[in-house]
Amino acid sequence: MYKKNTFKIVLLLSMMILLSCSQDRYKAEEFIKDGNKKIKLENYSGAIEDYSKAIELYPEFANAYFSRGNAKFRLMDYHGANKDYDKAIEFNPEYVDAYFNRGNIKIKLADLSGAIEDYSRIIEIDGKNADAFFTRGMAKFKLGDKTGACLDWKEADENGNIQAADMINKYCK
Repeated sequence: MYKKNTFKIVLLLSMMILLSCSQDRYKAEEFIKDGNKKIKLENYSGAIEDYSKAIELYPEFANAYFSRGNAKFRLMDYHGANKDYDKAIEFNPEYVDAYFNRGNIKIKLADLSGAIEDYSRIIEIDGKNADAFFTRGMAKFKLGDKTGACLDWKEADENGNIQAADMINKYCK
C-alpha cells in the first residue's frame, strides 16, 4: 500500500512539474510575440524587456536570447547582443541565424577572425548557405586573403547569392 501511494505521489508531482514547465514555455512564447510587435514599432527597449521576461520564465529559450540580441543590435549595444547570441548558440548549437548575426557583430567589433569562425560554423551546418560564403569572403578580403575571398564568393555565387558575381568581377579576375 505504501509503495503504491508513494508511486502515485511521485507521478502526480512529476505531472505538475511538467505542466508548470509547459505553462512557463507558453508564457515565454507570448512575451516573444509581444517583443516582436514592439520591434516592428521600433520600440527596441520595450522589446528587450519582453524578451528578458521570456528568459526569466524559460531560461533555456534560445529564441528569446536571439531576439533580445537583435533588439540590442538595433540599439547598437554590440557587446550585449554578442552575449545574447552566445547564449542562443549555447542552448541551440545549430542556430544558423545566431551564428550569422554574431559573425556580423564581430565584424562591427573588428574581430574578423572570429567572424570567419562563425560563418565557417554555418557552412559546417549548411554547406550551401550562400550568405555565409559571401560574408565569410568579405571578412577574408578585409584580412587580405584575396584567394580565400574569391573561393568563397565563387561558392556563394554558385549557391545563389546575387552580390557575389559583382565581387568576383571586381576582385577575382
